[in-house]
Amino acid sequence: MKQEDRYLTKVERFIKEEEFIMTHTIENDVTERALLYSLQVSVEISMDIVAMKIRDMGLKVDDDATNIDKIAGKGIISQEEADFLKEMNGVRNFVVHRYDRLDMNIVNEAISRIHELKGIVIKVAEH
Repeated sequence: MKQEDRYLTKVERFIKEEEFIMTHTIENDVTERALLYSLQVSVEISMDIVAMKIRDMGLKVDDDATNIDKIAGKGIISQEEADFLKEMNGVRNFVVHRYDRLDMNIVNEAISRIHELKGIVIKVAEH
């Protein structure tokens, strides 16, 4: 698979998850689980694209936070965008591991900013 195709495949999947998130609300346990899953997948795709970019630049792929710092250091994203990616990755970790209980206010904030995350994902993929 060509490099551009790998990014395109990831971005297309992100867009599908974003569309699901934007067209559904938490109404019961089933929709809550579905939205949490879509949020988790969206952030995982974001981290995959960051790691792909690091690898394509010939750099060593590290943990997510370090990878984010690397692309910010290369000027691919701003420090503000890097901080946002780290914040979203933290939310993903809470969703996946369900530390104690989820603070649904934090989850809802992350869901409301999914379009912003998509913009950063596309920016990294297109760089």
